[in-house]
Amino acid sequence: MIKVLLAGLWVLCVSLTVQAAGVECIVPSKPGGAMDLTCKLVRKGLQAEAGQRKAAAPAMHISYLPGGIGAVAWHSLVSQRRAEPNTLVAFSGGSLLNLAQGKFGKAKSSDVRWVAALGADYGMIAVRADSPY
Repeated sequence: MIKVLLAGLWVLCVSLTVQAAGVECIVPSKPGGAMDLTCKLVRKGLQAEAGQRKAAAPAMHISYLPGGIGAVAWHSLVSQRRAEPNTLVAFSGGSLLNLAQGKFGKAKSSDVRWVAALGADYGMIAVRADSPY
């Protein structure tokens, strides 16, 4: 139920930011994985939402930018394509962990506008008992 609500919220948020020019969803990996599925679910959600409004769904192109555990896509957006409002990037909990560990260079989470989550990605981080965290 929570995933359905998150998906609905995500589609609503995305549909409010979409202009007639269409949308690009960037998959920071090769075709066929979970992030590819995320972009395909977004496309279906936008089509369903447009159908409810009896409007045409915006065109959505899926691009693949594999490499560097997601760093290639991240750097492309943050450094070269920051002003493109209709561009989405799929991410995962692993992406956020890599960002927090500095594996994406000097990039930080505030460098992008986080729209919403489409699903849940559970994980954990273990630290020593004497860690301050």
